[in-house]
Amino acid sequence: MTGIFVRQIELAAKRVEIAREAFPRASLVRIASTPLSHEQGEAAAEAARKLGLKGAHTRIREPNIRRME
Repeated sequence: MTGIFVRQIELAAKRVEIAREAFPRASLVRIASTPLSHEQGEAAAEAARKLGLKGAHTRIREPNIRRME
């Protein structure tokens, strides 16, 4: 798995809004966050509530980089 981390909390809410527009009949949004991105997860969950969506939050553990080397 690979990815980029950019701490921009306002974008978390915008992503939920875009998902809502793309899937207007959806009633549930799955939000995944790591300990480093928990603020983004909380912002996304709040945006989901404001849009009438149920936000299911999943915490993802940080990988053990030393074990992967």
